[in-house]
Amino acid sequence: MREGNFFGESCLTGDANRRDFAYAMDEFVQVLEMDATVVLTVMRNNFAFAQSLLHFLGERLRYTENQLENVVLKDSKSRIMEFLHQMGIEQGRRIGFETLVKHNMTHQDIADLTGTSRQMVTAVLNQLKRSNVLYFNRKKILFRDLSTLSMAV
Repeated sequence: MREGNFFGESCLTGDANRRDFAYAMDEFVQVLEMDATVVLTVMRNNFAFAQSLLHFLGERLRYTENQLENVVLKDSKSRIMEFLHQMGIEQGRRIGFETLVKHNMTHQDIADLTGTSRQMVTAVLNQLKRSNVLYFNRKKILFRDLSTLSMAV
């Protein structure tokens, strides 16, 4: 989840049991809980809100389809590389030609999100570091040139 996202939207379709969960990656997270009946009422009375929600759900579906496609059709290294590239695009801050991503993710977190092993994540990151494509430590990843990431390995 990123800033401004929401989860648990399956309750809007009548799911009685929650399947979603989340945990905070830092101490600055704020969570707003909303009753499903209130959200449905707002959707009925505010077309712009309903349209925004549908747009978000469509994006979430496309993201999920892409993740499934990646797991089925791509190897571990490609999934990790694509994840890093997307992370740079979505969370990165440009510093000249470089892109800085501050994060609190462990190698295991990245492995879980890419359907790979922690060892594979470590190997790919170390290979990218040796190739001077990026620099990383526990709190940040500095991409030397984000556009060359896909061609690096």
